[in-house]
Amino acid sequence: AHKHERWEPSRGWGRGV
Repeated sequence: AHKHERWEPSRGWGRGV
């Protein structure tokens, strides 16, 4: 299972742990 992934327009894929 993967953690919460969100697309950040500047930083790209930022994992919100």
